[in-house]
Amino acid sequence: MEVGDDRYTQRFGGAGVQAIDILDVDSDNPKATIIGDLQDLSHVEGSSFDCIIVTQVLQFLEDPSAGVRELRRLLAPGGSALVTMPSMAPIDHINLDMHRFMPLGVSRMFSQFFEGTDTVVTTYGNLLTGMAYWSGLAQEDLPRRAWEFDDPTYPVIVTVRATAQ
Repeated sequence: MEVGDDRYTQRFGGAGVQAIDILDVDSDNPKATIIGDLQDLSHVEGSSFDCIIVTQVLQFLEDPSAGVRELRRLLAPGGSALVTMPSMAPIDHINLDMHRFMPLGVSRMFSQFFEGTDTVVTTYGNLLTGMAYWSGLAQEDLPRRAWEFDDPTYPVIVTVRATAQ
């Protein structure tokens, strides 16, 4: 399952992907196969997915922990949630985001629902890439070497791979 569309499943899933479901809160999304809010998907059977991809979504949830709880409930044993969230990012006034995330807080939030050894939290970015992002610059606007260093003091994005037991 992927939230919003299937761009990452299509790009990285390969031949092993047998089926794709797309979750969206917007019933006007023609690609959506599941309509609902990640914070409460009680209408979706638990342990249904081998992989759930959630990119840049948790900041829009009123209760991100409820979203993580649902991710855990929906994953089949051995399945993984692949999640990204902003740490250093401009505010989205259109979609009304509410949260920014720090690695330690993300680790603690996921450990409430996943075993600690089954959750890997990684950060990407540095002060320069964060300033570029805030300024509206693209990756192509910076030299390649600017993207080769990830500074845990200045994370731009926090990623999680959480695997269900």
